[in-house]
Amino acid sequence: YDNVGFTLRGRARTSIDGSFEISTVSPGRYLNGATYRPRHLHLKLRASGHRLLTTQLYFPGDPFNESDAFFDPRLLVAEAIEDGERFALFDFVLVPG
Repeated sequence: YDNVGFTLRGRARTSIDGSFEISTVSPGRYLNGATYRPRHLHLKLRASGHRLLTTQLYFPGDPFNESDAFFDPRLLVAEAIEDGERFALFDFVLVPG
């Protein structure tokens, strides 16, 4: 993790309907002790009047998903390819509070 220059970190705002889009590179894997973490994205989502959501999203078919201590199949993105570009889709729900 780059906690000095904050490389590959960003901030996005939603449109009026709550949707947002982020363009990035496909994440890599890294060692966590003796095993690799699967490809994943870390996210924090916040909205006025709602609880902060800190989560991570996973990609289907990663060979390290099932061995990852944090993996939850409910956090798998849906993948789509359009005009040669790969997209990861996911719907978030924030809890009021």
